[in-house]
Amino acid sequence: MKIRPDKRVLDNLPQSFRKEDIAEMAIPSYFHWNPFVRYIISERLNEIVRIGDFLSSDAVSDFGTELRTELARRTLQLSNSPNARIVELDEFENLLPQSISKIVAADVLEHSPDLATLVDKVSRLLQQGGKLIVSGPTETGFYKLCRKIAGFRGDYHVRSVFDIEKLLGEKGYKMQQRHLLPRFLPFKLFEVLVYEVPEATIPS
Repeated sequence: MKIRPDKRVLDNLPQSFRKEDIAEMAIPSYFHWNPFVRYIISERLNEIVRIGDFLSSDAVSDFGTELRTELARRTLQLSNSPNARIVELDEFENLLPQSISKIVAADVLEHSPDLATLVDKVSRLLQQGGKLIVSGPTETGFYKLCRKIAGFRGDYHVRSVFDIEKLLGEKGYKMQQRHLLPRFLPFKLFEVLVYEVPEATIPS
């Protein structure tokens, strides 16, 4: 099943949303006039679904929606997902250790000014053998050119996916899968990575 953006989610956006908020959440890219932009943005999510090996028994957290949960709530209303719930950021901080089997961080870690501390918090929540699934921008010259052509700014990114990859390696995360997108071009725009949580980070 392919993930496709649902324009109904955008109906009656909260008035509190500023243009900067909408841009940082990449909302315009999902409905961009350019079909390639729409394709590559959705393809990151489809790749996560393909390689995530998600099971009905998994406790999965989509990390990143905790910052602005209005659209996530709207999505749940439309999708009728009884087993899903929204966790606000302050509640996320208080989740039980080892309570989550898989955490998805889809194009969110490149925004964090203190990635090391954030990764430590994520590590505390993952079960032994748990997975961290990450996607992020390459920030190469080709990526920046495509972003400029698409009409987007990049000042809300503080690092590339390669920087994220390096830090996770330093934290002891073991990479299990690495996929670069788009597959049909020699120059890549995004990486999708699957990591296993290091045992050393799991509290006894």
